[in-house]
Amino acid sequence: MYIDYRLPDILSFLLSILASRKKNIPAIVNKSKLLGSTIWIFLLLASTMSPVIVMAQVPDANALVAAGQDPATIDCSPDPTTKCESIRRVLMVSRALEQASQEFNIPLPILQAVAYHSGRWSFAGCDPSTYVVKPVDRSNIPEGLGAHTGGHQYPPMGLSDDVLEAESLFLAAKLLKLRPEELACDYRQNIRGGAALLAQIEKDQESKKGMRLGPNLENWKHALMDFSGFSGAENRELYAARIYRVLLEGANKFGVSMQPQPELAQFIESSFSENIQVSVGLKKKLSLR
Repeated sequence: MYIDYRLPDILSFLLSILASRKKNIPAIVNKSKLLGSTIWIFLLLASTMSPVIVMAQVPDANALVAAGQDPATIDCSPDPTTKCESIRRVLMVSRALEQASQEFNIPLPILQAVAYHSGRWSFAGCDPSTYVVKPVDRSNIPEGLGAHTGGHQYPPMGLSDDVLEAESLFLAAKLLKLRPEELACDYRQNIRGGAALLAQIEKDQESKKGMRLGPNLENWKHALMDFSGFSGAENRELYAARIYRVLLEGANKFGVSMQPQPELAQFIESSFSENIQVSVGLKKKLSLR
């Protein structure tokens, strides 16, 4: 919706007043005060007249998707705000997560939780033909500055270009046989890359432990730690704990929801140290249950 005060109509009205000022303007208003009076009249009209409300045909993205339309084809251009586009992107991510879950046989809640934690089910986007991913090498950074110095994380899945820590962007691109720029810019390929990387981690763990992780969400803790790419044990655990917090609580954004998994509470309490639980806000959440 936007407001149109029909300024040309107001100006025409004022000009008509000026043209007939001898008849319509009181005698007390002399020529020296004519300009001031005109401005006063203009401000009075602008503040008291009922604006003409013009309703732009803003699409209801949720309704269109519910009716079967691909959210990527929804045209939000009539909307002078960004809300339609924000909703559209969340719906696009939601659909891509479902597709990747089926393609790579990864539990949908795992993908949803990772994407919500990393990018709140949204993305920025860029042109892969012009964008260049420059690997971040932190070998010259003094020791002790922490794992989060440098590097870029690309939502929705938070794939990283940090070659010394979470080089997940390059690992995922290699699995999909695509350029890293395509995963950095295209939300679909980003999600597929994250799912492919989790599938590869699951395969590696299956060969080591002789068991498949499958749909049981409790089995995915160590896979999530590996997915984080961090080398430090505490950072790896913190990442996994943050994902399990999303799983425990669920999430909702613009009508797209992820159901909470309260049955994970006991597993989380026994699998993560008290310090880790406190660090990510899980301790308080668990104490309220």
